[in-house]
Amino acid sequence: MGFSDAAREKAQARVSELEAQIADLKWQLTKAKGELTGAQTIDGAVDTVTSPEPLRGPTEGLRGKTDSMVATAKAKVDTLQAELTTTEAKLSTYQTAQDAVEAITNLVDDASKDTYPKS
Repeated sequence: MGFSDAAREKAQARVSELEAQIADLKWQLTKAKGELTGAQTIDGAVDTVTSPEPLRGPTEGLRGKTDSMVATAKAKVDTLQAELTTTEAKLSTYQTAQDAVEAITNLVDDASKDTYPKS
């Protein structure tokens, strides 16, 4: 196995690793978006039920908790979206590098055929 084979395999391994990370992040993001929707639904229901004046004071803690649930879920969605965007950018960079390794390897292979003809 020559240098070019090792470089090709290393580039392919990194691309595969990033593709797996992207698939996992997409799954986590879908799950987190569902949790955010659920938290927003609960928050809306709690606000509706507890907004009349006689209930407002005694239920302040409950409303604060549901607000916190929404904020936490939104932060998780935003964080996962940022990680996904960053990982997709890395994948694009590694795919470009992989293409470059392939192109250079092909050039070297072609040049060596011209330089060292078989007898």
